[in-house]
Amino acid sequence: MKKSNIVITVAGVTLAGWVYMSWNTGKIIEKDLPEYVQYINTKIITQIPYNKTGFNNLVKLPEFKLVKFNRGIFSSKILFSLSYDNATLPLSANVSHGPFPLASLSHFSFKPKLASVNIMLVADNPMVQMAKKMLTNGKEPFIIDLDLYTEYMGFNGKFATINMKDAHTNILVKGIEFSGKVKNNLDTISSTFKIDDLNINLGGLKFLLSGLKYKNNINRFPNQPNQQPLNIYTGNEHFDLNVFSINGANSLDFPNMDLNQVHINSSSIPKGNNYEGQSTFQFGGLIVNQANFGTIKFNTNFNNINAQGFSVLLDLYNQLLLGDTKYLTDKRFNEGITKILENNPTFSIPSFHWKNNQGELNASFDLQMKNGKLTSPKDIIKLIKFKLNAQRSMLEYSLANLISLKNNSMKPSQILQLVKEMFNSLQQAKMNKDDTVYSRENLLSMLIDIDDKTLHSDLFYENDLFSINGHSIKAETFLDAFNR
Repeated sequence: MKKSNIVITVAGVTLAGWVYMSWNTGKIIEKDLPEYVQYINTKIITQIPYNKTGFNNLVKLPEFKLVKFNRGIFSSKILFSLSYDNATLPLSANVSHGPFPLASLSHFSFKPKLASVNIMLVADNPMVQMAKKMLTNGKEPFIIDLDLYTEYMGFNGKFATINMKDAHTNILVKGIEFSGKVKNNLDTISSTFKIDDLNINLGGLKFLLSGLKYKNNINRFPNQPNQQPLNIYTGNEHFDLNVFSINGANSLDFPNMDLNQVHINSSSIPKGNNYEGQSTFQFGGLIVNQANFGTIKFNTNFNNINAQGFSVLLDLYNQLLLGDTKYLTDKRFNEGITKILENNPTFSIPSFHWKNNQGELNASFDLQMKNGKLTSPKDIIKLIKFKLNAQRSMLEYSLANLISLKNNSMKPSQILQLVKEMFNSLQQAKMNKDDTVYSRENLLSMLIDIDDKTLHSDLFYENDLFSINGHSIKAETFLDAFNR
């Protein structure tokens, strides 16, 4: 046989195989798609912790539906709908079949995959056409691309710039993008999300958000023997925000606010059946109603947190956010706390720094717990350390500003004067206190060491004994004074 015939035969067999595999992939997708749609809806429900205890009847959830499937040899077109309450969003998906989707080959990607999917709004829908005309200057409002593999899904999406202006309204939204990779069982998630600018002006009410970025790389907490999988993830998360401001909202009983340079980083790891991690928080500047609260930076550490107990408390917290407390029983709460205490957990704020134009404050905090009965704090607290050093003028100024946010009947200067008088009273009480009498007032005075310029506090607890600014007091005496 001639070499040319061999080449033609091999090419023909390869082409026939590719056509068959593409056609068969489309057939498999059509067969399994209803199950995938149900999987999405199930995951939407089960990934919300409060639904495990029957709260799903209190909150309406979106529903994803398959409307129509048109299958071809190399590609298929699918119509979906995303419904919430009485609103429906029509979606169109163009699916390029694997193992070598034409959509991927056109971008010189030769990695085998189940399918490449392109999702956008249905073009001929009247609501979509009106949205394009009013908001995005005729462009597609958003485009989402999915790459489906055997064990995971890659995704990326981009929203068109929204620019809407009239006599009283100016709305600009640009640079909304997201991307990532998710394992099919949701055990591993890595994603990024950003908003370059969100600028809204509604007749004097101005809202600005700029430079928002979020990135994560997280893994579900490993399954422990004889335990249900937990909805807890460990890994790394990063959040950055350049500017967030609201101005002109006084009529809505909301203060003017400018927040700048927010940076939050957190990392956590599984350690046996424990959950451990650390976080750093930085706020570059906060101004509320022209009051400059300055900059804040602090970091936190937590260790030996029992993951199962933490999961219980996390579920209860989600229930609390809904405002319905019928599932927030003491028994359930005690179960979570008791489980967390099993491994002697610790929590600390090694460094807290707050600075504004009147001075600065530095503090640290360390809490070490122990496994014990929930009858008295001393049965579950092993050690407490707390230190505070601050300039008095800074605290007076900051406290006066906080009070003025909720008190419009007094001038800021009057509020500041009242705060200064309160600090003077604390200083006088410090000078007149009787160290042999352990009343609540004397203990509070003992806790705060104050003079004309500074405020200091140093508290230490261990082995049923408090040390407060150099004064030793038995824990029983200390607690009795505050329980009277």
